Amino acid sequence: MHIQQIALIRSSFAWIAPSADVFGELFVANLRTLDPFLSELLATEAGAQGRQLMDILRSIIGGLDRPDQLHWALQRFGRRHADDSICAEDYDTIGDGLMLTLEQCLGERLTPDVAAAWDTTYAALAEVVQCGARPALRLAA
Repeated sequence: MHIQQIALIRSSFAWIAPSADVFGELFVANLRTLDPFLSELLATEAGAQGRQLMDILRSIIGGLDRPDQLHWALQRFGRRHADDSICAEDYDTIGDGLMLTLEQCLGERLTPDVAAAWDTTYAALAEVVQCGARPALRLAA
């Protein structure tokens, strides 16, 4: 992960952080629209889900400059959620939901460089989570 990508993610997240509840709720709503199956996994109250998402994002973004620690934390996260019936394809849907929510919340601030930084970083981090979830990660049909 490049220093410039980390800076772009952190600066754009700083714009979102004051509206964390809105961002979290929008993400959950977008994810439910993109894949109703995933909404079954999000059975808790929408506000709580949004706050949980923002806590996770804060932790991840705070750890971007400590890749070794972040790597192990993400693998543990994957192992903890290995039984949630999430397939590899679902990680793409989650990434799509994240990008859509970023677009909605950042508007013009989501420049091509900022979008690329988030997209590239999400893909790399999702791969680490999936590695932690294997072999329990079911294959998409």
